[in-house]
Amino acid sequence: MSNGTWSKWSKHQVLLRSPYVSNHLPDTCQFSQENFHEMLSKHPQIILKPSAKSGGIGVILVSNLHNGSFRIHRGRNIQFVKGADHVFNMLKPGIQIPYLIQSRINLAEIGKRPYDLRVMVQRHTHSSEWVVTGKLAKIAGPGFIITNTARSRGRVASFSEATRLSKVLNGRAMPVMHASVNELSIKIAKQLSTGYPNQRIMGIDIGIDKNGTIWIIEVNFTPSTGLFLKLKDKSAYQRIMQYKKG
Repeated sequence: MSNGTWSKWSKHQVLLRSPYVSNHLPDTCQFSQENFHEMLSKHPQIILKPSAKSGGIGVILVSNLHNGSFRIHRGRNIQFVKGADHVFNMLKPGIQIPYLIQSRINLAEIGKRPYDLRVMVQRHTHSSEWVVTGKLAKIAGPGFIITNTARSRGRVASFSEATRLSKVLNGRAMPVMHASVNELSIKIAKQLSTGYPNQRIMGIDIGIDKNGTIWIIEVNFTPSTGLFLKLKDKSAYQRIMQYKKG
């Protein structure tokens, strides 16, 4: 597949073909008026986001308050609107590019701020085995729903620190969670490489919800490595850069 088919929707379609991986995908569809109303009827909260790479720009959370009212959360901005039709008509003019609708993952929090994981998966050559080369947690800035640290002015933490600080994961066996995230990440990379065989690096965003369930948020084929420089321990960054050299 070419760069033109690197959209989140195209990757989602490839991931759906794996029964194991698809169990970790949130309910996802393309943006349309019909799908918008259907998703709002099925889920208490939905996320609207660009299908192309966006760096967290344009992500919208819509919450059904079940009294005919809806809460719209964009950046730090929160609005309350009556009626699903009014919500759609208000949002539609700002959605001029392909968008996706997903059921919202109720992400685990650290200090009342949602966080997710960035998992780097790499291979030396196109025929080599995939290896997890680094993991970290991205913690949203105050008032934001997105974990993109540049966009929300959030911060990064090591996976171990996040596991200690998160109430959801507190008391869970850290090695077990490490192994579960690694296993899923490798399976994601293997599955995506059936449709995108030329990839040697993937940055996988993994969400852990408040019940401890692991979810796939999205996969980036051109992930930034700079986040790993922000960790006190630079070993993951060094390993990532060694793999990038091939």
